[in-house]
Amino acid sequence: MTGGLTWHNTTTQITAFWGYISPSIGDNPGAAIGPDGTDYSIEYTTLINDSSAQAFYLASSTNHGRSWVLSPNPYASAVDNSTFHASITTWTFLNGTTTKGCFTQYNTYGGDYQKIGVDTWPDSPFKGYVYIIGDFQMLWNGACVIQQGFIRSTDNGHTWDLHVVTDPAFSGSSQVEGLSIARNGEIYFSRNYGGSGTGSILFEKSADAGSTWTHKIIPVSGVVLNPDTASSLSGVYIAYIACTMPCNYAKNGSSSVFLISSTDDGNTWSLPVRISDQGAVPYWSYIANPDPIGNQEDCSVPSIYTDCGPVHRPPTITNSQFGIVVGWTDWRNSINGTSADIYAYVSGFGGSNVRLTAFPGRLCEVKQGNCNGFGFGNDQMKVAASTNGVFFAVGLDLDNDPPSNCSVICTVTDVGVIRLEPSPIAGVPTVDLLVSASVISALVLSAVLIRRLRALRAPKRVVAGVTEDNAPSLSN
Repeated sequence: MTGGLTWHNTTTQITAFWGYISPSIGDNPGAAIGPDGTDYSIEYTTLINDSSAQAFYLASSTNHGRSWVLSPNPYASAVDNSTFHASITTWTFLNGTTTKGCFTQYNTYGGDYQKIGVDTWPDSPFKGYVYIIGDFQMLWNGACVIQQGFIRSTDNGHTWDLHVVTDPAFSGSSQVEGLSIARNGEIYFSRNYGGSGTGSILFEKSADAGSTWTHKIIPVSGVVLNPDTASSLSGVYIAYIACTMPCNYAKNGSSSVFLISSTDDGNTWSLPVRISDQGAVPYWSYIANPDPIGNQEDCSVPSIYTDCGPVHRPPTITNSQFGIVVGWTDWRNSINGTSADIYAYVSGFGGSNVRLTAFPGRLCEVKQGNCNGFGFGNDQMKVAASTNGVFFAVGLDLDNDPPSNCSVICTVTDVGVIRLEPSPIAGVPTVDLLVSASVISALVLSAVLIRRLRALRAPKRVVAGVTEDNAPSLSN
């Protein structure tokens, strides 16, 4: 293990237990590592009744990814099929009533955008428990709708003993960006609350491994996209993007990244602290011309918007040796919204935001039908921390190609890792760049970027009465 200096890009075929059709993986795979070193990966699916993504499986590896085993029991299913060990999932609401999973071709998938977390804390009563939350289709008042469901395994993903809908109002709240698990085993997550418009964040918490849930509606204004949550010994933190002037699919307005915190286990919350610099642009309209308000997109028409399809660019947050770290896509250096950078707030650095990318990268689009695809390049990120540093897994533009106009297929997509690491040298972070790349398909180029930003730990700082563990706290 080299702390991120070297990476092994090994593609391993997973043999399905049904023996003749290999599983495929959805467009939003998730990964986690258990306390015993077991690697987990989710959103594996297969063709059932000529439709994909109706049953979902977990794969695990006990040898650092050299080989993988697919669990024979799906963690969620919208169909009954004995060949695939699938039976329709029963979901339980907070009031104790139940419903069933369902499938409709209108929604295409039985589930999507699933996140996995594993309790790795040595003193947690739930050490080793595996948790999943994501979009799943289920029946509601006679209709097949998509709602976020929480799933639990107490035996390393072999079986799944809990399927719960945690939204207190079944209100169509936003997706969950990630599960935060505290040292005492409590589970936290947050989302943009659909029950009261965009003027609030829904914070949810479980102290018993997901069996029961409590929630808090946090009144904030202008929230766009999904918030993200992190925890530490000193508190719970939520990062989110909000419009400070009206912004939506049709107009950019102005926007900032904010951080709120709680020191009493989520019962009360601080006032929002703006953590993005003046002039930052963390939100940009992404629906293409000529009709930016919901009609079919015409990718042959030049657009001032970022790309042709809706792309998921919420902030990402973690606790680290540098304090709280938040990353986001930012258009402050962009020309006509066709490119973007990645910036970060690091509480231990203080001062201005840290620019993680060397130049505004193009937001590449792969044409799919009426351009309902996904963009790449300096976006699509998730952050995690260890003793080796802070790591951002991101889509990156390494070649600075011009943006696609959606009339042709993009031929290169870059995937990278950016690392922040400590240094004995104080002052402004320096940059050390290492790139290695290998072609993994005709359309996709996988690249690894290590951008090491070095900074000396600064004295502890306090904002809104919160001091961070073992590192400086929040600072503007």
